Amino acid sequence: MENEKDREYLRYLNFLKENPDYCMGCKLEEIAAKKPDFPAFIYKDKSINYGLFDEKANKFACFFSSKGIKKGDVVALLMKNSPDYLAMVVGLSRLGAVAALIITDLKEEKLAEDISLSEPRMVVVGEEFTDAWEKAKDFTRLRYPGTILFYPQLLADLPSQADKPEVAVKNFEPFVYLYTAAGFSGRKVVPLNHFRWLLTAETVRIYADLASDEIGYTCIPFWLNSGFSGAFAAMMASESTLVLAPDFSVSSFWKDADKYKTTYFLGTGQMFKYLYSQEPSDLDKKHGVKKVLSNGMAADLFIPFKERFNIEHIIEIYGTTENVGILINLEERPGMCGCLNLAGLRLGEVVRYDKDKDRIIFDDNGYAVKSEVNETGVLLLKIGEYSGFEGYINNFEETDIRIMRSVFEKGDRYFNTRDLVRLHEDDYIEFVQRLDDVYRWKGKTISAHQVADIIKKFFGPIDDALVVGIDVKGYEGRAGLAVIKLIEGEKLNWGKFVSHLKNHLPRYEIPSFIRISRTDKGLRKNKSRYIEEGFNPDYVKEELFVFDAEKEEYTRLTREVYEAVLCHKIRL
Repeated sequence: MENEKDREYLRYLNFLKENPDYCMGCKLEEIAAKKPDFPAFIYKDKSINYGLFDEKANKFACFFSSKGIKKGDVVALLMKNSPDYLAMVVGLSRLGAVAALIITDLKEEKLAEDISLSEPRMVVVGEEFTDAWEKAKDFTRLRYPGTILFYPQLLADLPSQADKPEVAVKNFEPFVYLYTAAGFSGRKVVPLNHFRWLLTAETVRIYADLASDEIGYTCIPFWLNSGFSGAFAAMMASESTLVLAPDFSVSSFWKDADKYKTTYFLGTGQMFKYLYSQEPSDLDKKHGVKKVLSNGMAADLFIPFKERFNIEHIIEIYGTTENVGILINLEERPGMCGCLNLAGLRLGEVVRYDKDKDRIIFDDNGYAVKSEVNETGVLLLKIGEYSGFEGYINNFEETDIRIMRSVFEKGDRYFNTRDLVRLHEDDYIEFVQRLDDVYRWKGKTISAHQVADIIKKFFGPIDDALVVGIDVKGYEGRAGLAVIKLIEGEKLNWGKFVSHLKNHLPRYEIPSFIRISRTDKGLRKNKSRYIEEGFNPDYVKEELFVFDAEKEEYTRLTREVYEAVLCHKIRL
């Protein structure tokens, strides 16, 4: 039944449809004109108001224009979260240019590959990433003239004042480029347009009841969809204030919440586990946080987290980096990641899936068979005129694979999320697992394919490698298990191998477990068995090792060590 929130959502949806000239830059301009002195950000204990944020965006636009950046060009940003980072994004969008939000955890060839995928004409390097850039630059390909700008020098060259550029920008044009590891191949670039971003932002504001006097808090990097299309979007839609924290710190989280008078924050599954695992203290209820925007809250933690930390509302949100649709747990049902219906609109379906053959099940007429309540199936999100999938940049094959046509009737189109979900009553869904060679760990989506590729590049004793995600009791997401096949007669130099992984992978991508396989068959043929057996030495008769996070080395996984991992005496 339609309510006032639904009506507000539909009004905004129609507004964006009827006003294609309304873009992100327009939204900021409106707020700055209405309340220029209102704080937009609190960053390093300093307040930056909306007027200054808008002015800075125009200055960056003027600067980039003077460097030859024009509509359609891409500028890659290798920077940490800051108001200037977002001002650059908005400034570029006012030129019709696109900011590629580079994942700052990447190293060497992987960092170079991500930058190159977006085909930028320019790269802006933050001062914290000078060394990382130096190690990646020789592998990076840029569009001519391929300019590299270092952030301190860029700031020194900013004009003292600048007007908003007179460039025609439409809301169906790209706003930013994000990156995803999901799918059948390696990393891909996803264009996010103004329309989808603005609608997502307003959807979060409406259904989370965010007001302009809210103070949000985020430690999630903006290169993550949950940071850019979650925390930043919620702040802009509600015209409120956002505290930018440098990193997630479990020991100072609630201190910061109290210090900055935070009223809501956006968190991911593992964050909630870490916070709840701390010893109870007076800080648990001293803060003023009343709402949590959640991505991956465990069902068994939902009520206990609310009660312990005095949280009134937890709004679970499911979204893809491709931004085809956004599903919301409207009734705050524990364990549900969203509902297939929003404001009377059907956003997607769950269809039956044959796990052994890795394919969706179709009926005799060639149409997908919808799952019944309590069945597990693949989530498909509907693609429409205003909920489109833009496709991956320069990856037409993967784009075509992810778009399904004539799924339930002739001519319809759906985006295949490759996510297994369980359908519940009233069209609510519960996340089960990802089907692709990706897994979630430490709140990040990891490409198993790319981690295996790095392992195989440790030239010498390694014949083949396969990486899968496996369940570990007490941890959110799935830990990486690398199955390694050595050349006959060869041994692994563990010290050099660990150094190789640390030099090429961010910490959260280093596999938690290593299994040395002696199989004569291809590793991929045994993938299901590796996932099923996990790291239990009772089942695995081959050598097993676990990465001890404190010692930063691999230890042979005996029964005693196995128990220590389960009891968290050995930290992954």
